[in-house]
Amino acid sequence: MITFTDPRAVDFLLKHRYVYTIRKNKRPTGRQVTIVKGERGTVWRTHSIVTRIIFVTNNTLDQFYKESGFDSWTSWRDTAEKLHNVTLGAGSGPDAEDYAIFKVELIEKNGF
Repeated sequence: MITFTDPRAVDFLLKHRYVYTIRKNKRPTGRQVTIVKGERGTVWRTHSIVTRIIFVTNNTLDQFYKESGFDSWTSWRDTAEKLHNVTLGAGSGPDAEDYAIFKVELIEKNGF
């Protein structure tokens, strides 16, 4: 299962039906239940395909942030650090090797 709560990522995912996200490297991939939490407590449960793309580095953050819903790679990284309670730095922080960029593609509408 993968959950989205940040409004920037949620908006991008709902508009484009995919989003890049920073998650722990060892998370499962393939078809997964996806929980999307929108404004005013709206929650959608659907399915997506989750694909591990590449480890987090300053170059990969810069390469993928435009499809994450964030306006800069630093904003994306800072939000991920807060949500996951880790230090990624610019891809060289102490927790960076444990995190990767994943692509999440919605495959079922279920209310969208």
